[in-house]
Amino acid sequence: MNGGPSYFRVSVVDSEDRTTVVVGGELDVYCYQRLRTVLEAAITGGAHRVEVDLRDLSFSDISGFDILLRAREQALQAGCGFEIVGPLQPRILRLFKWMARDMGPPVSPRANPSSPNDADGGSCQLRVSLVDSRDRTTVVVGGELDGLTGAPLRAVLRGAITRGADRVEVDLRDLSFCDFSGLRVLLWARERALQAGCGFELVGPIQRPVFRLLQLMAPVMGLPVRPAADRSPPNDADPPHSP
Repeated sequence: MNGGPSYFRVSVVDSEDRTTVVVGGELDVYCYQRLRTVLEAAITGGAHRVEVDLRDLSFSDISGFDILLRAREQALQAGCGFEIVGPLQPRILRLFKWMARDMGPPVSPRANPSSPNDADGGSCQLRVSLVDSRDRTTVVVGGELDGLTGAPLRAVLRGAITRGADRVEVDLRDLSFCDFSGLRVLLWARERALQAGCGFELVGPIQRPVFRLLQLMAPVMGLPVRPAADRSPPNDADPPHSP
């Protein structure tokens, strides 16, 4: 599967007491090696402190988070300070809050958004509605789907499946963000639908950040994505397909 251009940017700014690695764009499995190389060079190059500025980072998957964790461990072994600074964009901060409970790279207070609505990683708004037709039930999902907002979607999907729909479609065209916990909700719903003898499919078109995650994980997790849902901006990667 072709990764396509990732629109990832990284640069280094050296000063007297620190090296700042400035990261922007989208960080995922297709481009994380570039960041790993830059971070390793900064840490092994004798810097007293390495700061990773993520203010312009608009998307990261778990592989991006893992690179930062590994860099932190390498910096500790080298006796080098390591810190993530920002402010972070809400969806990035959300990922860090969700993962850092167990993995915990240090995030500077400067990385937290100044807006009161973003204090907990964004307003966590998820919109879910149902549209019934003769042959299917469509669950329309919008906003941001993650570990903090997945429960309402799970409840709606459970209701759609258990009340006897022949087919359930999940329309993701208005979904602007989804993390792995959100994908687990969709995978759970697919398994419930299979057990109930109910068709299950994701439809779109799907927005770029969500498309990137589905592109990586949908074939592995067995989530069926209708081809019409795979539309994406020109020069994007090849679309996901169900096995």
